[in-house]
Amino acid sequence: LRKRYTFSCTRGSMRKLDLDQAEVISEPPAWAEGRDLTTRPPSTAGGKPRPAASFMCLFKKGALRYAFNIVGEDKQSQQEAREAEEALVNEIQGALALTPLQLYNTVDMDDDLPEEEDDEEDEGYELVSGGRHAGDAHTLPLPAQKVLHALKGVQARMDELQAAFKRAKWDIFREVDEQLQKLADERRAVLSAEDGALAVPNFWLRALKALDSSVDCVQRRDERLLAHVADVRWRWDYSLGMPSVDNPVRVGEFELHFLPGNPYFPNTLLRKRYTFSCTRGSMRKLDLDQAEVISEPPAWAEGRDLTTRPPSTAGGKPRPAASFMCLFKKGALRYAFNIVGEDKQSQQEAREAEEALVNEIQGALALTPLQLYNTVDMDDDLPEEEDDEEDEGYELVSGGRHAGDAHTLPLPAQKVLHALKGVQARMDELQAAFKRAKWDIFREVDEQLQKLADERRAVLSAEDGALAVPNFWLRALKALDSSVDCVQRRDERLLAHVADVRWRWDYSLGMPSVDNPVRVGEFELHFLPGNPYFPNTLLRKRYTF
Repeated sequence: LRKRYTFSCTRGSMRKLDLDQAEVISEPPAWAEGRDLTTRPPSTAGGKPRPAASFMCLFKKGALRYAFNIVGEDKQSQQEAREAEEALVNEIQGALALTPLQLYNTVDMDDDLPEEEDDEEDEGYELVSGGRHAGDAHTLPLPAQKVLHALKGVQARMDELQAAFKRAKWDIFREVDEQLQKLADERRAVLSAEDGALAVPNFWLRALKALDSSVDCVQRRDERLLAHVADVRWRWDYSLGMPSVDNPVRVGEFELHFLPGNPYFPNTLLRKRYTFSCTRGSMRKLDLDQAEVISEPPAWAEGRDLTTRPPSTAGGKPRPAASFMCLFKKGALRYAFNIVGEDKQSQQEAREAEEALVNEIQGALALTPLQLYNTVDMDDDLPEEEDDEEDEGYELVSGGRHAGDAHTLPLPAQKVLHALKGVQARMDELQAAFKRAKWDIFREVDEQLQKLADERRAVLSAEDGALAVPNFWLRALKALDSSVDCVQRRDERLLAHVADVRWRWDYSLGMPSVDNPVRVGEFELHFLPGNPYFPNTLLRKRYTF
């Protein structure tokens, strides 16, 4: 049985992907009479067979929700089923295809499979538990123990291959990042005018405002200050070494550099340090764990503090104000995103907003600011400071010079933009080279993993055509987090006949790109000969991500 999946891979990960569509591409199981696990007998004489919850509904058109025992036929139920399949498929092409031995050793189940006559009584929704415990390999017959030992050797070589891929990817990333930092130095030099100002007025202000996540963050009252930004940087901290299973974190710093003569504060540098978890496998799309301001706070000039407003009554306390600069003020994060409320939900909303912003800062803003500069429409005549109270600080400037109207700038500024295009082109080439190198390594490693998977299947094959380790793939399948609602008790006798599980990427489409950000892979279930449920030896499902 095979099923083909198409994924979108915009998150940057090679394995954690977003499922777009799924298609069964093998012949459907030719069920033996009375053996179809996807149906139950009619409840009344002469009635139609009833649908049944079963893992095999993955390979039945229009029955996906029954694969995950989801009640309901509305859109929400259909979406829930698609999300469940996406989670399952990401585990199949990851943990199940690459580390089945580890899964086999973690699940507790009874190797004495349920009798088929138990089906009706149990309604097919119970999972087997108890029996032989995970890791009790010594209770198996000696030949099976020897096979498990051989499998450990194969698994160790697969683990080494995957570790080598991660190291190679990390080394390339670090090397490319170092070169990108040098080009960012060059970009800053190009943007610096002889008088110490920006050679292209409001360059970083415009780029910041073009970020999707800055809509509620950059207020109108921030614009005059942010016009004094000289540079924006993201710097990864490599002192912690490569992220690992034991320490899956990365640390980076967001830097805001200011021009001399900034009338709001004398600080020329503000820095905030972020710690991310990087369990998804991506080098850039990360989950924010914590944030910490590590620079001196702005020494605001009198009457210039954008994070506060004057008291509403004489002798009262200053009022908090919405401002981008609240990112650098302890306990004021929600004001950075103009979020009302002090409850836990508001705090969580603020943290999620900061995570989205930081992922854009260390991605688009640090790497492609020229593209952002050219996409936003805004008035280069900044608002007067006396507009602050009237506008309440929540309006964004629009209108004025339109995005891309570089010809309206003075000739020296146009020349600078032209020079920036050259720097940006070299940065783009570096990033493209990184993606190509990562793709080439991934493909090479995957080809070697497939050969080791062939070896694994040979080791698992007994002379009589059975599995040398009974229920190996059934146990591995049941160990997946996402299979809890998927592998039913009534599926177990069939899945005990699984001879191999494979995931095969389709490389005929080439490397995913901006124009075609998809990957296609196939989930294959191979069955032992003599399977009493159907004669098919292979089921396939194709997935597009």
